[in-house]
Amino acid sequence: DEEIALLAPTGRAAKKMMENTNLKSSTIHRYLCWDKDMNKFSINEYNPNKEKYVIVDEVSMLDTILMSSLLKGIKRDVKLILVGDYYQLPSVGQGQVLKDLIDTDIIEVIKLNLLYRQTEESYIPVLASEIKEKNVAEAEEEDTLEGTHVFMFKSVGNSFGNLMYEGFAEYLTTKGEKVAYWSPEETTV
Repeated sequence: DEEIALLAPTGRAAKKMMENTNLKSSTIHRYLCWDKDMNKFSINEYNPNKEKYVIVDEVSMLDTILMSSLLKGIKRDVKLILVGDYYQLPSVGQGQVLKDLIDTDIIEVIKLNLLYRQTEESYIPVLASEIKEKNVAEAEEEDTLEGTHVFMFKSVGNSFGNLMYEGFAEYLTTKGEKVAYWSPEETTV
């Protein structure tokens, strides 16, 4: 439909939108006609796109510069729907656009409480919540993922790499079973 633009910050996310909706979708850069050589958008406040509805997925990945460019490249009376989870991937550039917008209480926010990627029996949402709340036990094994073993490591100094290599890697190679790995912190291994 020519009145709707489905957008995402990455090609993979745009492709997933197209597969799920059977509608054309694109990256924000493509939608705004980014000129790589000039590093600017030809769709802007002087030449905005004409859609009535713009739906943007994975908004947690947008930085302030890309969001500003997007807002300049759409009509002022557009119906803009932003979709995302600010607990997921943050933007590479500056700003937390989605989180900041939600925290303002100026825009209407609809929170979805049902998970569609895991079954009701899955322990993944529980683990994700524990990690988000930093309530994770030390090197603990859970057997609640239908044959998948979940190891949760809490980093202490430089011991994280040793824990990972000695315990987890050995388990992977000797058991040959499905393993999920969770960490409440960003740590380079």
